[in-house]
Parts: sequence; structure tokens; C-alpha cells
Amino acid sequence: MKGLFIQSNPQDRDYRAALILGIAVGFASIFVKWGTGNLFPPFGPATAAAPPIAIMRHWGFDGAMYHWVGKKVPWGALLHGSMAFMIFIPYAFLAEKFPKITLWRGVAFGIFADIFLHGIIVPLMTTMPSIFGMDSGVNPWNLPWQSNFGELYSHIMTYWICEEMRRGMRFTITGKKDVL
Repeated sequence: MKGLFIQSNPQDRDYRAALILGIAVGFASIFVKWGTGNLFPPFGPATAAAPPIAIMRHWGFDGAMYHWVGKKVPWGALLHGSMAFMIFIPYAFLAEKFPKITLWRGVAFGIFADIFLHGIIVPLMTTMPSIFGMDSGVNPWNLPWQSNFGELYSHIMTYWICEEMRRGMRFTITGKKDVL
């Protein structure tokens, strides 16, 4: 935690690039997260549906679908995709000002995101079991270890890959190395 909020030199920051990077990396993160989620699905007996679909059901949109190339797709997929932009645009801006949030090439932030989102936010919404067991009586030791591993793995991989993309694209756009 020491030095986490040390700020970069203001002349080295490029918020125009951060906006472009946040959008591009947010879009890419949708596919990385879904891909890793298919490799190690985080849904077990205690989680009958993916969190975005459970959230949509909780909000009264049970069974809400849209059609794409003749296939039914749950609206929860779009909700999950939009969350990527809500996370990676601010992340790109924060990386410009507080470069230490990119610790371990984004892996540290991925671990934080998993704990914050699936350990605190989702349980407060009372839609899904929590890794901390703070909702509906589901204790963390009652969730299959595979559920927690799958979710953590997908967050780590998503943030690592997206941070590598952000760094490379930032150099391409600005001609400057990262603000570290």
C-alpha cells in the first residue's frame, strides 16, 4: 500500500489517450473475461446463473433476451459487457495519475476487483452468493472452491491482459512509455 497514491508527473499524463485506451481495453476485456469464464466456469450449485443474469432476474428481467444472428442472448450479457467499460475507462484514467494501480501488470487490481465486486458489491445486491458469505446465508466454505478459483482466475487474466494492451497502445498513441 505504501506509495500506491504517489502521483505521476502532470506533463507525462495523457487523458485523451486514457479515454481511447479505456474504451478499447474495455471492449477487449469483455472477450477475455468471457473466454476465461468458459475455461473455468465460476458457477456451481450455489450459483445457478452467471452474476449478470442473476442480477437481471433480481431486477425483474427474468428471461429477457435479444436476438443476434438468429440466436437468443440474455440481456445480462450486455450488462456484463457494459460493466467492463465502467471499470476500464476509470482504470485507464487512474493509471495516468496513480501509476502504481497497475502493480504486477494489472494482476493486483484484478485481485482487488474480484474481492470488491464478488465479495462486497454482489452480496450487497443480494443476488448471488459471496466469496465472503455475507448474503443469503451462504458461507464461503460452502461454495465450491472451483467457483472462487474460476472467478479469481478470470479477473486476474482479464486485468493482466488488458493492462498489457493498455501499456502497448499507450506507447503507440503517445510515443511515450508508461507514466511509471
